Amino acid sequence: METVLAFDPGGTTGFALMVPEKKRIVVLKTGEFPDWRMVPDLVNGVGFPKPTAVVYELFNVKRLDVPTIPMETIGVIRYVAELAGLPIKGQPPSMRKSIDAMYGSDIDWARSHAGSAVRHGAVYCIQRWSLGRPAIVKADGFEHLIFKKSR
Repeated sequence: METVLAFDPGGTTGFALMVPEKKRIVVLKTGEFPDWRMVPDLVNGVGFPKPTAVVYELFNVKRLDVPTIPMETIGVIRYVAELAGLPIKGQPPSMRKSIDAMYGSDIDWARSHAGSAVRHGAVYCIQRWSLGRPAIVKADGFEHLIFKKSR
């Protein structure tokens, strides 16, 4: 079973653990944490299904006065995923924004780092499995992305 773990580092780091099933993506777990310390447990599947791929938002520094926590977190993500032998995919922020372009920003999880992690994971799944355009549905306390055939 494929399980994608997506991260969105920032002031806090959002994460989303998702499983693509047939024509949908099931979001198993989302959350946020203040620094890099949860990364090893998430990547190694402690308390969660172990991921088979890791996705994260790239963080470009254009000024010297920005906080370093996102960069430190990305370093830990890459290091721990590499030690675990998992494929790692960095995505620019524009990849996450492609989901926003489809749905706008009225989605209830869209205003958090965890929501951004869901979107990074969704983009990865759409590209990896050529799933087409998704529709978003909530069920059982989770957000589901249901895929419609592209026209």
